[in-house]
Amino acid sequence: MRDSQRHFNIILGADCLVPKLYPIAPLIDTIDELSGIDTVTYLSFEQRHYTEYDPATEFRRLAAERKLVVEVVPESEMHPMFMADDIQIWSVTRGGDDVRPAEKADTMTATCSRGSSNYHQSLLA
Repeated sequence: MRDSQRHFNIILGADCLVPKLYPIAPLIDTIDELSGIDTVTYLSFEQRHYTEYDPATEFRRLAAERKLVVEVVPESEMHPMFMADDIQIWSVTRGGDDVRPAEKADTMTATCSRGSSNYHQSLLA
């Protein structure tokens, strides 16, 4: 059983998905260990060329194995000053039994699962 006292409300990460420097599996393990049912992890992702695999696809595959849901934060929910064309902001939350299977993890939705269209903007502004 997880100790709910050890979970964070928000986890932030930047420049964590660089497979040549940082393996992806330990990042997923850490997010999984520190996340409770209400935790939201925000990661910035810049697509970089990696010859062995696509880091975004691998991240989503490993996340789905842990029942973590990865979504792209829509630009409409971000502050315009902090947007870049080549960088996405992802939210990672703990899912339930309805988490997409790993083979379908290569598609990410741009919907906000918190019920408020301004949820991400209020956290990121």
